Amino acid sequence: MLGHGTHYALAAAAQSDNSFEPGLAVAEIPSTFAELWLVDHLLEVDPELGRAALAQELDQMVLVAFNATALARYEQAAYAARAAGQALTPERLDELCGAEFAKVEADAVSDEQGLRPTTWALMPHFVHERFYTYAYVFALLVAAGLVSRAREPGFADRYEQFLARGGSGSPDELLAILGVDLAGPDIWNDGFATIDRWIDGVE
Repeated sequence: MLGHGTHYALAAAAQSDNSFEPGLAVAEIPSTFAELWLVDHLLEVDPELGRAALAQELDQMVLVAFNATALARYEQAAYAARAAGQALTPERLDELCGAEFAKVEADAVSDEQGLRPTTWALMPHFVHERFYTYAYVFALLVAAGLVSRAREPGFADRYEQFLARGGSGSPDELLAILGVDLAGPDIWNDGFATIDRWIDGVE
């Protein structure tokens, strides 16, 4: 919440009511970055506490990277079924959701109570903001990539400028302030490299 709060406070001071609120793709980046940056800092100043925080964060990363992706693909499948004229009954939505989680979990996870297919019914995101869950995956990888760059000279100033822009530009324009090219591989490679480094540290 600290990341969201800082984002909104700086954007509110610099933007109008029309340009204040960040768009879907950018909204989760500050919150995720704040969490990951704190963990990275703790690993330096208090390695024992840092490793405990990192273990919890890595569990969350697995949840985001795999489950949120499955939910985004479920939502795509649900809209495709509706576009093809199929009724979106609870049974149909269970089938679509269960199929996407099966691709992720295969035989590695046992769903003895059969609850996984009904995960769609627990997510208010599908009602208040279509395709929101993809933003969690997007934010995770961008934020992890930014952690690898956060100690570069001038990063703090650029990051503050990014937050103050709120929703006044496209994701490309806003992240360009931080030197991020969304069309290129660098930020994604940096994100995965940061996660790999943390996994190696825990091991």
